[in-house]
Amino acid sequence: MNEPTAELGDAHGPLLQGLWESVRAGQQQIVLSPYLAASCAVLTHLAFCAPFLVLDALGSVCQRVRSWRIAAGSGPPPSLRRWFECFCRILFKYTTAVLPAAALLQLLRSPNLPELAPSCWQLFVEVVACFLLFDTLFFIWHYSMHSTFPPAL
Repeated sequence: MNEPTAELGDAHGPLLQGLWESVRAGQQQIVLSPYLAASCAVLTHLAFCAPFLVLDALGSVCQRVRSWRIAAGSGPPPSLRRWFECFCRILFKYTTAVLPAAALLQLLRSPNLPELAPSCWQLFVEVVACFLLFDTLFFIWHYSMHSTFPPAL
């Protein structure tokens, strides 16, 4: 009965409670959408690829940038057309694999958001755990697509 409540401005409540209340009030449908996880995944993938696109674009006009490539003597960097083809493949794979998996996982998830916001530490740990889990599953999928299985005896 004497438990502290997590009201706005309460010193005992989670630090993120005010933000959590506004999310629960206005964006609950977005947070519970399977498109959010897939969108975050594809945007993260593209954000991590963007610096390499910029360096390849600069490498096509600047010899100094091209000399810092891992395969510096292998010729010119990929063209923007090859980057666009790669982008289309990424978009296709996320649409056909990640989005359906996110929708399937959304069916297993509780449709209600909790009343109390997580602590900053819990948020950090869970976000890192999600990145590690996603990276591990992505590695397993990638490895299984490119590995050769031993021939049947």
